[in-house]
Amino acid sequence: MIRSFFTVTRHLAKRVLAVFALSFGLSPLAQAAAPEPSAQSVYAQALALSDRLLPLPAWSQSSAFTAFRQALLAAPEGLDAAGVALHFNRSQHAAKLGFSHYALLAPQPETPAASAPAAPAPLPRLSWPRPGVALLSIPSFALDAAQMLPAAQALAAARPEALIIDLRGNAGGALPAAASLLGLLAPAPVDAGVFLSRRWYGQGRDEPDAAALAQMPALATLDLAALSQALQTTGVARLRIPASPAGGFRGRLLVLIDGHTASTSEPVAWLLRQALGARLIGQHTAGAMLSSEALPLAGGYRLRLPVADYLTPSSKRLDGHGVQPDLQVPPEQALQIALETLG
Repeated sequence: MIRSFFTVTRHLAKRVLAVFALSFGLSPLAQAAAPEPSAQSVYAQALALSDRLLPLPAWSQSSAFTAFRQALLAAPEGLDAAGVALHFNRSQHAAKLGFSHYALLAPQPETPAASAPAAPAPLPRLSWPRPGVALLSIPSFALDAAQMLPAAQALAAARPEALIIDLRGNAGGALPAAASLLGLLAPAPVDAGVFLSRRWYGQGRDEPDAAALAQMPALATLDLAALSQALQTTGVARLRIPASPAGGFRGRLLVLIDGHTASTSEPVAWLLRQALGARLIGQHTAGAMLSSEALPLAGGYRLRLPVADYLTPSSKRLDGHGVQPDLQVPPEQALQIALETLG
């Protein structure tokens, strides 16, 4: 499962879920004592949450979503939990809903392996493929900002003539690591786009254009609490990355991307090109760029769904579109071609 870009709407989702649970009679005690729910009961809960939380009301009102609803009603009898989730996921894929980060997750048995903490995300690595050229490999943004520091400090101290950032296979993460990378490199403040929740779109507003986005106030701080609060109150969280105190990076900048570069990594690649003049080398990115949450349903099921839309400063939606490289090459050849490009 591709990670959501910013896991910042959890408090908003929990508030909606509290009301939702009461409306379905799903208090914690009731859930614990209830028998295993039927497929149609699970689907009804999932659809009700989708109708309430999907950022754009039009997404759940489209003809494709109507076809998806009908497919759920036609689910075979006698499905086990895995079959319930599989039918949901196959049906939404076949319907081509037009947005990512949407799936039903089956209940997981309580085992020592399931309760063990997840393996930590791999840390960024700084290497030197040749003198004067730094290679910063970032396998994941599922990190704290502090975990970006060692590689970032080494890069700032070395002051290379050229920098290659490898985002191939980076499936995303969260705000702190992504913001710290951009903040390290940016010689000037970077307008990093905007997140819009149902509170914005639910008032009948159209998708804002670039001029409208530029008028939206930026968050004063880039912490998760401020982002979550903005999405709850106004439905708008515009991001602005401050310039690097050290002056940023002014050398030649190349970024490697591929079809598994997804979620957080996609706006990072887009912004590095638009704001810092980076050249992107590799393959078209995944086009899976929304903020999502995995929300609990009865019977131990969870629904992963997008709860905030993302638009670049030019009002471009990366979800469903991705980022096109400047030089399209096989991913396994991208580093070598990047080095050749530098001469």
